[in-house]
Amino acid sequence: MLKRFLHQTPCVFRRLLYGLFLQFFAFTFSFASVQETKSVRDYPLNIEFNKNTLVETFQIIESATDYHFAYDRGKLDPNVKFSGKYKIPRTVGDVLLDIAKETGLSFKQINKNITVINANKDKESSPSLEVIIEDVIITGKVTSEEGEALPGVNIIVKGTNIGTVTDIDGNYSLKSPEGSTTLIFSFIGYASQEVPVNGRSVINIMLTSDIAQLSEIVVVGYGEMERKDVTGSISSVGSDEIKDLGATRVDQALLGKAAGV
Repeated sequence: MLKRFLHQTPCVFRRLLYGLFLQFFAFTFSFASVQETKSVRDYPLNIEFNKNTLVETFQIIESATDYHFAYDRGKLDPNVKFSGKYKIPRTVGDVLLDIAKETGLSFKQINKNITVINANKDKESSPSLEVIIEDVIITGKVTSEEGEALPGVNIIVKGTNIGTVTDIDGNYSLKSPEGSTTLIFSFIGYASQEVPVNGRSVINIMLTSDIAQLSEIVVVGYGEMERKDVTGSISSVGSDEIKDLGATRVDQALLGKAAGV
């Protein structure tokens, strides 16, 4: 019944009802640690340094990890040579602290970037290693081919259980672990899309209709079922049959029109 009613209503209203239905029953996924950037204190390292300059040392760490160093090459002492053999369970943080002890440098990690700070020139001072792991906030809007906002669209970070749904205006906001690469957009009646993040913080998407998928779905009063799973009979009452009755309640409008009412 509801399916027939929806197909006889305007396209915009029908999609809005689908979106509201999903919005009501959808849940926001909990945050997971999958693919999150590791702290340098937890990143295992199996590497050896042999009288390397500081620049060479940083390059060796970069080649063996996902981190990138930011520093002023002109402010690094070219006469400092660093040596050391590191085997698991030693970490990148252990290496940086050892370098700090020998040189007086300080390090600050923000996600995958490590900044070398030259402010501390006293080698006797306590070494400094600061770690900041930040989530990336991605926002955007999801629309249809006609430019209509789509509420209730599911958005998930691929490979995780982190996700959200669009609001009544088709807007969404998602906290994603730094380094995440792909978002998956899905909505009943529309083709799913996998969208690369590519470092963007704003991602607007247009979903295209998938009529074949929509025809296989039957919306019932308590949820939705695939057509092949519907075993009972479903009565249909069109809007043309009840629009002139003047009934104030749905059950009154269906009286004598549907079996069992």
